[in-house]
Amino acid sequence: MACKPSGGSCLLLCLSLLVLIGCREQEQIRSYLAPKEALPELPARRMLAVMVRHGPDVWFFKFEGRKKDVSAHEADFDALLHSVHFPDQEGAPITWTNPPGWRRRMGPPPRFATLYTGPKSKRLEITITRLGPEAADVRQNLDRWRGQLGLGPLSDAEFNQLVNNS
Repeated sequence: MACKPSGGSCLLLCLSLLVLIGCREQEQIRSYLAPKEALPELPARRMLAVMVRHGPDVWFFKFEGRKKDVSAHEADFDALLHSVHFPDQEGAPITWTNPPGWRRRMGPPPRFATLYTGPKSKRLEITITRLGPEAADVRQNLDRWRGQLGLGPLSDAEFNQLVNNS
C-alpha cells in the first residue's frame, strides 16, 4: 500500500528546503587591486613655433608633428623663417620661399596659409596664421602650445628663464 503525503507534510518539506537554501552563507563583496593595463604609448610629439609682430599684426609660424618627423624637417622650417619678407607697404602681403618639396595652400581664415609635404596619410604641415594684437601675449601662447602637446603651463620661474635666455 502506497503512502500518500498529506498537505501538511508537503508544506513542511517545502519550508525545510527554503530554510536550507536561505541559511547558506551570503556571498561577501570583495575588493582587490588589479594591475592596470598600460595604454599604448603615443609617439613623442614636437612643436616648433615662432611669433612675429609686424605692425598691428602678430604672425605665427608653427610646425607640429611626431618628434622624429619634425626633427627631420627642422632645417626646412628654419629655411622658411629666414625667407619670410614683410613688405614696407601697408596692406601688401608677406612673401616667403617654400622649402623644397613643400606645397602651399591658402587659408582658411584665420590661417593665412598651410605648407605641406608628404603623402596624405603622413602629411606634415607648417601653418602660417595672422592675428591681431590681442594674440601677442607670449605666456598665453606658450601655455596653449604646451597644452596641445599634453604638457602643463609653465611656472613663473620656467617662463622667466625661457624669456631671459631667448
